[in-house]
Parts: sequence; C-alpha cells; structure tokens
Amino acid sequence: MDGIQWTFGDKDCTQPELTRINCSTGASGVWITAKQAMEQFVQHYEPALKIRIAPLWVIRVLGLFGPRIEFVGHLFAYFGSHEDPFYADQTWRDLGKPKTSVEMFARGLRQSPTAR
Repeated sequence: MDGIQWTFGDKDCTQPELTRINCSTGASGVWITAKQAMEQFVQHYEPALKIRIAPLWVIRVLGLFGPRIEFVGHLFAYFGSHEDPFYADQTWRDLGKPKTSVEMFARGLRQSPTAR
C-alpha cells in the first residue's frame, strides 16, 4: 500500500479479506432520498445555497446536445424509478457500522481548507 492505510469503522482495510468492494449505508440504516440528503448537506455545509430541481425531460432535452448529459439523463431516469434494498448489512458485519453522517461530512468539508 506504499504508506497509505485505509480504514473503515474499526478495521484495517489492508487486510486481504477486506479489500473487496463494499456497500455503504449511513449509520442509522435508514434510507433517505437524494433530495433529503441534499437538504441535509446544504443545511450543514452552507445554508445560503439553493437546491434547484429540474424535471427529467429538461435533462433529456439537454442530452440531445451532449452524450455526457444524455448519460446523466439515463442515470437519473434509472435511479429515480429504482428503489434499492438495504445491502450494507454484510459490510457492517465485516467492517463495523459507519461513523460519519451526512451532517458530519458536510461540516468537515466546510471546515477543510480546500472547500472554498
């Protein structure tokens, strides 16, 4: 790992059995929507920020002019109509429960020197 030590929960992720890709979900295990996550993030990062929501058809029309936006439109369409089950239970058993909430992440990012 050349001097980099990855940790998750209380476990050292340089252990071979922990180097696979793991699913993560917040510590509460409660699913929140992307809109709720954005609202929580903005509230704790910079309350003056405004959240703007565009209808999917707007993204699809913009996709006519660029393949990247078209791809984003496909992602939005999929995730907007897809509800994921809770997958993180195995990750929690292997690595422990997460210790960072959306609020903690936003506050930490706000305080970092590269945030602005």
